[in-house]
Amino acid sequence: MSDQTAAATSSSVIGETPITLDALERAAAKTPDDVNVYRELGYAYEVSKQYAKALAAYEKGGTLAPAEADLVIAVPDSGNPAANGFARASGLPKDDGLIKNRYVQRTFIQPGQELRKHGLRMKFNPLPEIVSGQRVVVVDDSIVRGNTTRQIIGMLRDAGAREVHLRISAPPIRYPCHYGVDMSTSEEMIAHDRTVEEIATELGADSLAYLSLEGVYEAIGTPRDVHCDACFTGDYPLGDGDGANGKFALEQLPVVQGAR
Repeated sequence: MSDQTAAATSSSVIGETPITLDALERAAAKTPDDVNVYRELGYAYEVSKQYAKALAAYEKGGTLAPAEADLVIAVPDSGNPAANGFARASGLPKDDGLIKNRYVQRTFIQPGQELRKHGLRMKFNPLPEIVSGQRVVVVDDSIVRGNTTRQIIGMLRDAGAREVHLRISAPPIRYPCHYGVDMSTSEEMIAHDRTVEEIATELGADSLAYLSLEGVYEAIGTPRDVHCDACFTGDYPLGDGDGANGKFALEQLPVVQGAR
């Protein structure tokens, strides 16, 4: 402060809240070599495999009809660890049915739909010699708007895939994240106000299954009360009011003036 005689004051703009860790980050926003702070599995790569193993076990238990398929493929790079875990747990072979263009980054955070579509057209290429005539299980870590997933399924069918079964190693994302991941409104989420069967139809998949929220915490190995899972449940740590939940809530807080 320029006035050396003035006293500085501070005010809290929100009440005290417990520290919560992002559950979505464990499923989608990490890299395989991220150190896992939640349990003694080592790296996020291992946790992703635990997600997929839980999903495969969930199917084998009869709660969901297992995919009658010939091959497991990952959506690279996001689905690689989960696809490895799913293939091992289900006993299906895994192969590289999709090739990713390394020069195209994440598309769901692009500011406009046309930019996202343009990025998607350049992002992935299917390999017909691997997927043609096959019933494939496509494993990924999450679905947000569904644009990427819908196009991947269409490309696999164009490449000759006989059936496309989608398996996601996280629950449906139905609500935007206001605390770090740049998402828009709930209405843009493909899972918003849709059942799993309706999402599968919208995407053009023969079947679709998500890992349950219970399966997420079983894989992480720590309780729900130390995590934020608002994008799955709508239960925001800062409360239910619009002022706490809005995407621009922090930008709209009143400026706290120091005493003069």
